[in-house]
Amino acid sequence: MKGILKPAIFISVGLILAFPLFSLSYYTMVRTSTPQFCASCHEIQFAYNTWKTSTHVNNAQGFVADCIGLSFTR
Repeated sequence: MKGILKPAIFISVGLILAFPLFSLSYYTMVRTSTPQFCASCHEIQFAYNTWKTSTHVNNAQGFVADCIGLSFTR
């Protein structure tokens, strides 16, 4: 029984530490992967406005092609 206790403690501590780290990483990824976050930089505002008024957002099918990184500039 004593040989099982130490690995169980390590696994428990690992799970307790891993869950908040994973949650914070996921939350950060989701929050920074939006077009609005990309547009928060003043240098890309023109590209964001162009994307927002294009057919990538406004089309008959209702499909929105999100920008994962607006790479075009003026």
